Amino acid sequence: MKKIIRRSVTALVIGAMAFYLWYGLTGQGETEYSTVENWLGVTAIIPPLALTAFIIAFVLTGDSVMTALTGKNSPEFRDAPVGMGTVLSAGPTGTEVNGQPEIRLELEVVGGRGEIFRSQAKAILPVTQLAMLQPGAMIPVRYVPGRTDKVELDRSGDQHLARTAMEQLALRQGTVTEEALHIARTGIPARGVVTSLTVPGQMRDGKPKLILDVVITRPDGTTFEVRKEPFVPPAAVARLQVGSVVDVHYLPHDESRSAISVVA
Repeated sequence: MKKIIRRSVTALVIGAMAFYLWYGLTGQGETEYSTVENWLGVTAIIPPLALTAFIIAFVLTGDSVMTALTGKNSPEFRDAPVGMGTVLSAGPTGTEVNGQPEIRLELEVVGGRGEIFRSQAKAILPVTQLAMLQPGAMIPVRYVPGRTDKVELDRSGDQHLARTAMEQLALRQGTVTEEALHIARTGIPARGVVTSLTVPGQMRDGKPKLILDVVITRPDGTTFEVRKEPFVPPAAVARLQVGSVVDVHYLPHDESRSAISVVA
């Protein structure tokens, strides 16, 4: 669709400019020698209108604008794999649609097969979402294998795909284990309260280790306590202070096996 619109507008602009040049060069004014009138008569409006139409057509058919208008990824990325992008920087491009700015994101992307590359994406986003795009934030993206110059934010709304991409990334980074993922998928959901926090000073890939004591409430209202020693993103530490309420899953036949869900 984008190519059809752009080609059609380009053809119309070329035709309009060709008519303008023919009109001016062949003496189509009121008099044979009215050269100024040939170029500055009623046809003088053609060049600015053609240029304006050309610019508008190409701006409105940009991938970020089209995805914003349709709510879907562009055809090239619609069925592409989902990876996780870590925001390195974000800033406006100067383009707006309905008062919503277009943002250019510089990203470090981890693909589904563990490939890591830097790329960029552009997206029209509500102002209320801009705070979520601080450096270090992680977002699901669509990428074309073998192409590193461009990705798109995932517009599918498929939470399962996003969660799977996040889990695979966490596995590769060593911040979660296969067992923890199994517990999170099959265990009983519950709420826990952090009752103590110790930071022993160990780091792994820039993530500090925490020693947490968490009191978990069973569905019947009774409680039990577990100790966890996760490596977590620095941004998640603030969510794991004493008194913080966290989402957990545990196995009913072995309550010592539990998993804490932390959103950085």
